[in-house]
Amino acid sequence: MTGIAQSGAQEILNQFTKTVTPVVAASAPMWEPGLIWVDTSSSNALMEWNGSAWVSFVTDLYLALLTSDPTGLTTIAELTEVNTSGYSRVTTTWGYASASVPSTIANSDTIIFGPMSGDMILAAQWVALVTVASGTTGLLKYTWTLDEPEQVETSQSIAIATGTLTISQS
Repeated sequence: MTGIAQSGAQEILNQFTKTVTPVVAASAPMWEPGLIWVDTSSSNALMEWNGSAWVSFVTDLYLALLTSDPTGLTTIAELTEVNTSGYSRVTTTWGYASASVPSTIANSDTIIFGPMSGDMILAAQWVALVTVASGTTGLLKYTWTLDEPEQVETSQSIAIATGTLTISQS
């Protein structure tokens, strides 16, 4: 499995490892990877940088299965996601970031997509980390390429083993 960074690896690791101290201020700070801004002018709202603007901080992360290569894409709307009946994005838990440099994190549970209610027409070979359970209004944080394409039939699931999805600070 190989990771394809979408300007998010360092940001995600900085947030998990708490290596960037949040900024508490009434005006927007200079951005750096992983920075969270506590906006005191908006009832202490948590904000994060989306690549072009400060937006509300999202704590939930979801995994999406993709049927086309996401290399170079920057938004969820650009992704080609599995659309087989029975498929939905899933959440996962992450282990603690390693204390080494570069720091690395990995999924700490088996990830199950499905079971599918129909046969998959297209194989899935990529996974995306996104900030919404459905739709395209959230943020695309990171993508991975699966070692082998996965295409299942009705009542089957796609499983990704513990420790397979890793994010490494580069």
